Amino acid sequence: MKAMNDNIRKAIKLSHELSALADKGDLERDDNSCGVLYGILRDAAYKIRGYAEKERRKHIQAGAWQREKEPSMAEKNIQELIDFAISEEQQAVELYTAMAGRMSDKGAAQMLLDMADMERGHEKRLRDFNAGQLSTLNSTPQTRDLKIGDYLMTVKLRSSSTVQEALIFAIKAEMKSCALYTDLARIFQEPEKQAFMKKLADEELKHKNDLEILYDDFINREN
Repeated sequence: MKAMNDNIRKAIKLSHELSALADKGDLERDDNSCGVLYGILRDAAYKIRGYAEKERRKHIQAGAWQREKEPSMAEKNIQELIDFAISEEQQAVELYTAMAGRMSDKGAAQMLLDMADMERGHEKRLRDFNAGQLSTLNSTPQTRDLKIGDYLMTVKLRSSSTVQEALIFAIKAEMKSCALYTDLARIFQEPEKQAFMKKLADEELKHKNDLEILYDDFINREN
């Protein structure tokens, strides 16, 4: 039974590694055909993770999933994901602060600074989460996904990137953050942890929509 459970843990770990590879490859690719490959990788990762988590829950319900004295592979994976999320929040703070300095529109600049503050808050809450302290998050008004980012090509962020490219990069980053927190909400069994991650996902979705509106306005002004 232990070997069977270990294999499920390995499948979950593999799914996260595939997701990370897909994200890295998508960011670094130079052509569209590679994008198809990384899309297939990402889809495979979600399917593997979904089936593996389903089997894990079955084993738990059957009493066949014994918690090890050491953290399980699944727990280690979750910790790695949270550490990754903290790193992403730090990068978002730096990105939005830098972008604000390049905006001629004061309202847009302030919006980006406000978003940087919110991402800074996310980082703190995630660190508190690691320390066993579950922060209370205010409910985010239901946000309709504009899906503008779905139709934008992934770009690399360089020191020479234009405002348009930086906005696209930020939109894509928020999409990934939203997906990450949504995944974590599914992984956790405790309702309060699920709700915490879901609220983080909702806030990232709102950030994405705000950036998409800013991007749309920027493109219209440029044209």
